[in-house]
Amino acid sequence: MDVVTPRSLVIWLYLLSFILCSAVATLIFGVTVPSLLVTVIAAACLTTAAFYLIRCVEKLRPRDMLAAHTEIQATFDEDCDPIRYIKEMTALLDRPIKNKDHHMGFVTNLALGYIHNGEANQGIRLVEDLLKYHDKYQYDVLTSASVNLVLCLGHLSIGDLDSAKKHYQKMRLDCDRAKADKLEDAAISIEAFLRTLDARFSFEEGRYEEALQYFESLFDEPSADKLGTALVRFRLALIYEKLGNAEKEKEHLEYVVENGNLLHVACLAREKLGIAQPPEIVQDSRVHNCEK
Repeated sequence: MDVVTPRSLVIWLYLLSFILCSAVATLIFGVTVPSLLVTVIAAACLTTAAFYLIRCVEKLRPRDMLAAHTEIQATFDEDCDPIRYIKEMTALLDRPIKNKDHHMGFVTNLALGYIHNGEANQGIRLVEDLLKYHDKYQYDVLTSASVNLVLCLGHLSIGDLDSAKKHYQKMRLDCDRAKADKLEDAAISIEAFLRTLDARFSFEEGRYEEALQYFESLFDEPSADKLGTALVRFRLALIYEKLGNAEKEKEHLEYVVENGNLLHVACLAREKLGIAQPPEIVQDSRVHNCEK
């Protein structure tokens, strides 16, 4: 996602450098062959230096980083391709990021990408390693809640309910802190995540009707993206499976297969329906070993 300098700008830089170097060389050497050679070489060097300087400045601009991240996320929300998402987010994180909250936000989203790719353990390790690296930094309340949300979802994916509940309780504290600091928008966002986790815990603890009520309410609302809808409908399929409603289960699984593309939930839905996996998944054996 690097910003590439347009060819026209490079040409203009070279022309300006050539004129400048030509004037200096003429003053020193006069109009001679050596002065022409010096002009050409010096102009090329100046142009190259300017080109890389522009690229470095573009890489350091936080707005460009945030715009690139937003674009990558929006694409993932619609194409449901976690393999591509992981590659693009990894490339983005190779660029220098000064703001630690932004850095953690990018990393937690990358970790979520791993979870959606069926690699929850990798996602958990990614976030935990970064927390150790920035162990003395106090993140803002939304960043802290996002970290705990991803870790909670990761542990839920591998069936570690005790660890998941620990991060759930930390999210409760984040929500209380947001309310105490009168950060109403942050508190509302965190509470929405907590309700989703409440439904997940209800399912894991066998309270299927309770989980169904919540996920059905999400299903009734218009979704902003395919990713969110696929995740909700896969949860509904699992609930209906437990309730013995095979028709409803199949309906939701078929939707996930049709719209979930390469998401791990789509791979699991194909397995349940006995449908062959796409070539990208067949080549990646992780799908057959990963957490459900």
